[in-house]
Amino acid sequence: AILPNGEINWNCPCIGGSVAGPCGVETREAIACFYYMSKEDPRGVDCDEKNKALRDCMRDHADLYDYILKKHDKDDKNDDLDKELEKASKQSEKQEEKSKETPTQTSTDKKS
Repeated sequence: AILPNGEINWNCPCIGGSVAGPCGVETREAIACFYYMSKEDPRGVDCDEKNKALRDCMRDHADLYDYILKKHDKDDKNDDLDKELEKASKQSEKQEEKSKETPTQTSTDKKS
């Protein structure tokens, strides 16, 4: 989720504990690229280098990230992780929009 000040909420459950551990730096860099630097459509396509670094790190530490690797390598597609990041981003954007919504009074709600 994005905080009201525009920063990434690294404690958001949508990110989970993925920013901890040996690939925490790579995870943060991939997510930050997706949120802050990606200008291409589909979003995140210009973050391939960061996403590759994250995947490589996870493979280097397969004993810890095996559950993620199995999920993403099942079809042997490198873009699965990108899709997960995009999904998390969309969820965060929805949460951000909800937090920005403020109730408004209609003329029938106002008491004279």
